[in-house]
Amino acid sequence: MSATLVLVAALVAGAAAATTLVRRAWARQRGGSGSSPAAPPGSFAELPLAPGDIVQVGAQERWLRAAVVASEGTAVRCAIFFAPEAGHATAVVAFARPRRELLWFEAREAQLPASPPSRLELGRLLLDRVALLPVELRRYGPEAPQVGPSGKLALYAGAGTEAAAVLVSGQVVRLWVGRRIEPGGYDRLGNVDPDEGGGPSDLDDRLASG
Repeated sequence: MSATLVLVAALVAGAAAATTLVRRAWARQRGGSGSSPAAPPGSFAELPLAPGDIVQVGAQERWLRAAVVASEGTAVRCAIFFAPEAGHATAVVAFARPRRELLWFEAREAQLPASPPSRLELGRLLLDRVALLPVELRRYGPEAPQVGPSGKLALYAGAGTEAAAVLVSGQVVRLWVGRRIEPGGYDRLGNVDPDEGGGPSDLDDRLASG
């Protein structure tokens, strides 16, 4: 490898490290330390995450800019958070206490029936339904997908940490596929209010232009 290529690789690695450090500093400045703060009020009080949170799993970071909250009666069961700035349709599902695992998802296109099936067959991926919840739905943030006031949420599990979810609301059927992240397998870096702009994407632009 030439000296020029080595220098370019070093600069790229340095820029990536700087971006991560600035993101964390930004989140801590706006949302406190990286440790879990006091739970927010309202629908997200029993959840480990809230809109505006920046969550990291391995080398991936997602800024949760919107959410759909699923409830049964007055009890919040879970929330599906959306991070559209990641460049593709990603989602993170967080559950109400005492559960603290996350579902780390990407949207998937598939032909599904109006009623969530007992088993999903997605290519070589086989997942069995482990829960089917009749839920009331509430959107938070303009970037949350359009859903009706109620629907059915089906959760699926496969081999190892494989997981999926299907949300049916009126004529809308949405599918997400990914993996389960156990407590301790993710970091909440802080909170940046989506309504105030800025955040990780804005920081990336600043670093690139600088």
